[in-house]
Amino acid sequence: METRLSSCIRHVLLLAAISIAPVLVNAQDAEIPVISSIETDRILEHAGQEVSVTGKVQRVGKSPEGGITFLNFSTQRGGFVAVVFQANYDAFPDGLEVYLNKDVQITGVVKPYQGVTPQIPIQSPEQIKVLDVVATP
Repeated sequence: METRLSSCIRHVLLLAAISIAPVLVNAQDAEIPVISSIETDRILEHAGQEVSVTGKVQRVGKSPEGGITFLNFSTQRGGFVAVVFQANYDAFPDGLEVYLNKDVQITGVVKPYQGVTPQIPIQSPEQIKVLDVVATP
């Protein structure tokens, strides 16, 4: 009887764990702050933390050596930048220019450049989500 009872309890616990797993995953996703790219001070407050930053890619540029591609969300220095290092270029077979003038959401860990420019390094396309924008007539 005890063996059957303990087997029953194990099954109930397993079913309970399976049923709450999606809730835990969704709760984890909900904890990632979503910040506008123009709120640079707020992005910097999350240095070392994972965030999602939304905004329009204003410029796509490369470092003089070509080893870094920048997705700039501002035309001014000090604005939010997503950076892709050359080691990750192969992950973007269509290039990074496809994001120019697109509203996107970048998700990753904030790594300030020289302590003043908020940046998120991008390793894969999964970190960049093109947002649907409703066209206005």
